[in-house]
Amino acid sequence: MKKLMYSVLFISICILILNKIEYIYTYKQDSTLSKSLYYKEKNIYDIIFMGNSMMFYGISPLHLYNYYGLSSYNLSLPGAQFDEIYSLTEEIIKYKKPKIIVLNYNPLLYDGSNNVFSKGNISTIKDFIIRYKIYLKNYNYIEAFKNSSILYLFHNRWKNIDKNDFGFNSYLRGYASSADVVEQTYIESNDKYQFLNSHKNNFDKYILLLEKHNIKVVFVAMPTSDKRGEFSEIFIDSIKKYLNKRNVEFLDLSNTNIFDFKKDFQSSRHLNYLGGGKLMKYSNFIPHIMKEYNLQDHRNNTDYVKWTNDYKRLKHKIMNENIRKTDNLATWFTLVNSGNYSIMITSIGTVMHVLPQNLKNELSKLGLNKFITLNSNDNYAAVIYKSIKLYENLSSSSIEYKKRISNKYNLYVLSSLYKGSIKISGKESAINQFGLNIVVYDHIYNEIVDSIRLESNNFDIIKRY
Repeated sequence: MKKLMYSVLFISICILILNKIEYIYTYKQDSTLSKSLYYKEKNIYDIIFMGNSMMFYGISPLHLYNYYGLSSYNLSLPGAQFDEIYSLTEEIIKYKKPKIIVLNYNPLLYDGSNNVFSKGNISTIKDFIIRYKIYLKNYNYIEAFKNSSILYLFHNRWKNIDKNDFGFNSYLRGYASSADVVEQTYIESNDKYQFLNSHKNNFDKYILLLEKHNIKVVFVAMPTSDKRGEFSEIFIDSIKKYLNKRNVEFLDLSNTNIFDFKKDFQSSRHLNYLGGGKLMKYSNFIPHIMKEYNLQDHRNNTDYVKWTNDYKRLKHKIMNENIRKTDNLATWFTLVNSGNYSIMITSIGTVMHVLPQNLKNELSKLGLNKFITLNSNDNYAAVIYKSIKLYENLSSSSIEYKKRISNKYNLYVLSSLYKGSIKISGKESAINQFGLNIVVYDHIYNEIVDSIRLESNNFDIIKRY
């Protein structure tokens, strides 16, 4: 009996170790594996968002919570096809049944999961049997078994393994926030894209799966600036009519006039964080869903305090992205002048005697006051910690400053005519070119947010090289 118990214990331990190793080796694409948090949070979600990259970049659960108090998760997969969406839905129902699934229709138009990117999607499904069933549609039994094995499929990933591979839980709850802005031109189209029987079969199969588990589904058309092909009004209307006959709701979010095509998109098919925030705040589809399905606001519920804190983290992440993206000097200084950052400044070369008045004004707003000089050979260094000036020095000699900051990192700052340096925990962080070099460190994420330089021939231009 003891031998049997030891054998069972040994096998169980081996399985646990194998599962952990498989998780470490699983292919990581964007933040797809942030869905691992889905299995760990205790609360039942009001809404699960599923679909392809249009949903992945377009739906922010934390924005949704901030504006309406709903709990949700974005389980979308970039480049998703029908088999992947169907199988992932099967799996999440096993672990935690949502009240409603909101799905953009596009993945249901595509079958087959036999490309490398799809293998990355499939590998995020925890259940080996579900992965195996997907691959059986494209491979024989042996090849399906091999592809279902994470270690077989991604054994070469050991070269690229980093800290995220050992426990990646995104507070963004599956959302991929992007600050990229690419101006778009709206393209109207009357393409007669065909709604095929194979498409209808996929819709029917998915609807039946959710009906079996008493889960409501709402299909949506996501915003896009290009209405050709499967995004045309004619095609969307044909889907809507078909689903209406099945008594399934379809919401067209693609025709809204709330978006600025110069600012709210990162590509013709994908919203950036500005567009995603507008979709949550200003479109009527969330208030409609709340009313139609009797969903409650959780913002006054103490069980959801973490959601409030996570939204604050998201706002700070967006702030960091804005800092990295801005090229306007006054805007940049306004953004970094916050109690969440440390700012380190060092001069290299003969620059301090020619600072323009607008730059002096910005430095003064940071609480600095020793940068005014007529001596071309003066060097300058300053350190600001969470809006408090720790150090500032102007000298004709070389300047060196060393300090342990907040018991987190060692800081070293050097300023001289021919050499400068800003090192954080021994790592060079400044660009170290002639001019004023500035490094911004974030104390919430414990990372360098930006590293810029301002040249004496044009101090108004921010350079990041």
